[in-house]
Amino acid sequence: MQDLKNKKTNDVLNGTDFALYLADGVNFDEESYIQFKSELDSRKLPHLLIFSKADIARNDVAEKYPEAVSISINDDSSIENLKN
Repeated sequence: MQDLKNKKTNDVLNGTDFALYLADGVNFDEESYIQFKSELDSRKLPHLLIFSKADIARNDVAEKYPEAVSISINDDSSIENLKN
């Protein structure tokens, strides 16, 4: 099953110019993000890290990744910020 998942991920990344990595700001799986970022870096693919649930997210996550964009369904301006 993992091989199929890896193949599908590789297929998607082969056709990608820019990646969006949407992460839960409350339960951020940093290890998964670091692994995925390593794969993107090896392919020289730029990406944007996006934290959801910004209104209830852990503060340390946003502080550790200041280049990330934080969004919340409860904050329309955060969604507009993402669009820009």
